[in-house]
Amino acid sequence: MSDPFLNCKSPNCQESALSFSSHCWVHVDKKLYHSKLDEAIKHFVPGGPPLNLKKVECEYLDFSGLNLKGSSFSQAEIVHSLFIGTDLSGCDMIGAKFKS
Repeated sequence: MSDPFLNCKSPNCQESALSFSSHCWVHVDKKLYHSKLDEAIKHFVPGGPPLNLKKVECEYLDFSGLNLKGSSFSQAEIVHSLFIGTDLSGCDMIGAKFKS
């Protein structure tokens, strides 16, 4: 299956760009990305494209009630976040860590 996400804009990088960014986790400005991600999740449109949060390290986000079918949380570390009633079917969760 092909990668549904755009490539990272950093030269010679083969990783996919994160949702709400043009760069992957290695190349993104992490402080700026955390605030952008928090705001974007609050305004996430139902039926929108799947999220790519591959390798993201984040905390205190509320994904409750969202349809995140087909999203990627591969190798992400998500701490103290809520997923109450969230549809995570078909998500890539390989190596993901969820901590409370």
